[in-house]
Amino acid sequence: MPSVLSFLALASAASAAAVPMAHIEPRQIAGLSGGLGALAGLFGFGKGSAAKPATVSALPPLLIPTAKREIIRWGPYTLPAANAKHTGFSLDPGGTPISGQLAGLCSDCYFLSGSTYVTYANGSRADIASGVYNHHVFVGGMGIQALNPFGCTPGAKPTVTKDGVPITLPADNGIMGMLGMFGAKGGAAPAAMAGGHSHGARSVEQAKPPKSGGFGQIFGSGDDGVAMTYASRDQSLLKAGLYIPPNVTVMHTTELVNYKNESQVVYITADVEYVPGKPEGYKDASSGAMSATGCAGVGYMPPANAKSTMTSPPYIVKMDGWIYNIHAHLHDGGINVRVLKNGQEVCDSKAVYGGKGSTTVVGGKEWATIQDYEFCYKPIEIKVGDKVQLESNYDLVAHPLRPGAQDHSMGAEAMGMVGYAFAAK
Repeated sequence: MPSVLSFLALASAASAAAVPMAHIEPRQIAGLSGGLGALAGLFGFGKGSAAKPATVSALPPLLIPTAKREIIRWGPYTLPAANAKHTGFSLDPGGTPISGQLAGLCSDCYFLSGSTYVTYANGSRADIASGVYNHHVFVGGMGIQALNPFGCTPGAKPTVTKDGVPITLPADNGIMGMLGMFGAKGGAAPAAMAGGHSHGARSVEQAKPPKSGGFGQIFGSGDDGVAMTYASRDQSLLKAGLYIPPNVTVMHTTELVNYKNESQVVYITADVEYVPGKPEGYKDASSGAMSATGCAGVGYMPPANAKSTMTSPPYIVKMDGWIYNIHAHLHDGGINVRVLKNGQEVCDSKAVYGGKGSTTVVGGKEWATIQDYEFCYKPIEIKVGDKVQLESNYDLVAHPLRPGAQDHSMGAEAMGMVGYAFAAK
């Protein structure tokens, strides 16, 4: 059974409420408002002294010429050997959970982008090729305001096809319905929030953004290292960033998997870009995530040895603004996620498999994992009353499941999500 701390990352990735994306599995994401903050305190997530960076290196900015860019490394952390006894709860049977406060991130700044990966003491990458799998790194903060422009369609369920034929998934197929106990700010919590729990349903009517920050995600990623970016590539149309107030308590929850039968010492590493202060003309942005499961849960088990499609019920737009930097979050076997606005495709984010650092041999079989996604960068205007749907496509014949993944007769621990940035008008 996964730990509650790991569920924090899952919940975040699942909710577009305090909207997050640190994911939980190959490509993760995360962020949630009240519920995550409460659990963080309850389980000591934010207690103790903050881990100071082992190294900080300045690099030229990639997004905005006046921005600052840094590579920050925290550690060292020792990952037990794959054949060692693993204690504590983790999402992966061989996972090593790590959590706590972090020092070294900017404050009183507009955070533009951040990604995570894992390195060794000499700075080289620790990845699948060297036996290390980044299940997820989620970095969030108390006092981070997160806006959720979407509400759920009450009582609606996703539709599923197997090899083009409509099917009904088992009642227990969703693995994240319990997260409906958490409420959402701004709208309903699209992905995980309304999984059959009465508190989740209460959030459906909320439409106003929160007036103060709760606990929200700042950045995070999984093995793909996909950056969470709040800056728009079209600065002439939209200038935006996630504002991090002074004195924010920054926390993380991480899970790393060591596939080697010997321990490995690694560093959690972040590539971040930001603008100090609050420059004039910037809009406050936040990150979000939606799932093809709608409000029925986040994870599901796609049919094994088949092509399948899950289409969400409509999400109802509750705030005017823009969504941009849209990208899929899938597990191995995933092909793409399409985003439809009022029935018209506005984004098709495809998974990119294999390549250096994303292909290895496990159990005598070659395994190519997702290493990136095709992004939809252009800001898409959304208005109150618009209907947005997701279509998640899997092919477990072309792309078998990750070795060691929790298996089920229907498939295994899949997600069909998109992450996005949102800026309100």
